[in-house]
Amino acid sequence: MTKKTTALDILTAAYAIVIDPAKWTQGSRARDKAGNNVCTFDKAAVCFCTVGAIEKVAGPRNSMDRAHADARGYLSRVANAEFYRSPISVNDEIGHDFTLLMFEKAIELAKEEAARV
Repeated sequence: MTKKTTALDILTAAYAIVIDPAKWTQGSRARDKAGNNVCTFDKAAVCFCTVGAIEKVAGPRNSMDRAHADARGYLSRVANAEFYRSPISVNDEIGHDFTLLMFEKAIELAKEEAARV
C-alpha cells in the first residue's frame, strides 16, 4: 500500500523548490528560463511562486484533493496571522525571505496538527 500524500508532504516539497531564489518568482505562477509566464505544468517552467510551487508538487488542482487544499490552507492561515496578507501577497509584495518564513511556519503548523491526530 502506498503512503497517501499529506499537506505536510506538499508544503515540504514546495518549500524545497522556492528556497532556491533561482527557482522562485513573483507576479506569475511559473516562468520559463527566459522569464516568460508559462503554465505551472509546462515542461519549460523553471521557477515558481508560492501557489505555483504548491500546484507543481500537488499536481493539477482538484477540489477533491484534501492534501492540496490543506496545504494552501496552512499557508493562508500563516500569511493572515503573521503578515495580515494572503500567501500571494506575501510572495509578490514582501519577498523571498518572508515567503520562506511563511512556508516554514506553515510546515511547523502542519507538523503540530499531524501530531495531534
